[in-house]
Amino acid sequence: MPWATAQNVRDRWIGPGPFPADITDAMLGVLVDDVEDSILAEFPDMQQRIDDYATPPTPPTPQAIPQARVVKVVCRVILRHVRNPEGVRTKSEGLGPFPIANTYGGNDPGTLYLTAEDREELAGLGSLGGGQKAFTVDTIPVRP
Repeated sequence: MPWATAQNVRDRWIGPGPFPADITDAMLGVLVDDVEDSILAEFPDMQQRIDDYATPPTPPTPQAIPQARVVKVVCRVILRHVRNPEGVRTKSEGLGPFPIANTYGGNDPGTLYLTAEDREELAGLGSLGGGQKAFTVDTIPVRP
C-alpha cells in the first residue's frame, strides 16, 4: 500500500546543497509510513479514491485522486521536516553578550504534520475542479 518511496523524496530535493547524507533510505521509509498513516487517519478512503482515479467506476467518483498527488503531498511533508527538524519558526542571533533566541512553531519539534494546503489538496474533488473557487460576475451591461 505504500504510495511514496524514499527515492520520490530524494527526487524532489532542491537544496540547499545535496540531500543530507545522514538520512538513509530506511529512515525515509519510516517517515513515508508515518505520513501515509497520518493521511489515512484523516482520509480513510484514500486508497479507494486512488483506485477510482486509476480505473474510474461507473458512475465516476468525484473525489477520485491521482496517486501522484498523494506522493507529492507525502514528499512535501517529509521535506518540510528534513529542512527544519527542530520546528524553528524564527531565529534571532545576537552579538557579544547577547543570546541567541529561537521561536518554535506550534508543532512539537520533529513532528510530521499536514498543513491546511496539504489537506486541501488531498480533499480535492478531482475532475470537478477541486472544490469551491473564487469567481466574478460581470455587471457591466452590454450595449448593442
